[in-house]
Amino acid sequence: MEPDAKIDAFLAAKRGIRAPLDVAHSALLVIDMQGYQVSGDGAIAKFFGTFAPGVLDYFTERVKDVVVPSITSLLGAFREARLPVLFTRYASNRPDLKDYPPQVQMYNSLAEKTTGEALFPSVFNPTSEILPELAPRAEDGEIVLLKTTSCAFTSTDLDHLLRNLHVSTLVICGVVTNMCVEGAARIAADLGFRVVLVDDACAAWSPAMHEASLRSLELLYCDVIKTEELVRNIRRSMRKKEK
Repeated sequence: MEPDAKIDAFLAAKRGIRAPLDVAHSALLVIDMQGYQVSGDGAIAKFFGTFAPGVLDYFTERVKDVVVPSITSLLGAFREARLPVLFTRYASNRPDLKDYPPQVQMYNSLAEKTTGEALFPSVFNPTSEILPELAPRAEDGEIVLLKTTSCAFTSTDLDHLLRNLHVSTLVICGVVTNMCVEGAARIAADLGFRVVLVDDACAAWSPAMHEASLRSLELLYCDVIKTEELVRNIRRSMRKKEK
């Protein structure tokens, strides 16, 4: 049996014995669903497209056709169950963008010379806002965490918030699978949270990158699930609670 086939066999066995989802102590984390990140005419697509035209076409189409509808379904289920919902927003606190790490500032400088705009903007730039169709509901206690690093735990008080909210299971979705999503999943697992990644509510720049990231994470750090199954589990748990 080839190595990849052996890994597939292990993952299939792991999925067969995974523990039921502890819905009552779960929270949803929506990562970086912002205009400049996911739009076909956003800063990231423009910059990388100058070197490889159309390089983000697959990504932006998947976000529009698959990820946004999936996250919409997840938000509906979590809101219906009155479970915590948190969003991250990757943006600078300063107009001069100088609170970003050095590698981000380097990319911003290069992008400004190439396309005339920063790759990673400030909070004052409208493209840094979360997509309106996924807009957080502050009135319902949904939290938006502003971060200046790829990992949500590094530059926010996410860990502190989750523990105060009595969360033990963190459901993660958003972009980019093999970058900010993967970073949050690894750290969350190291901090002792059970991590669930929602396959069709995430996207990478290519199918291969997405699949490789999920396979690596599922080996040790998380469970991987589809939106439909997760929503079904949440609603089943709600029905049991009502009886």
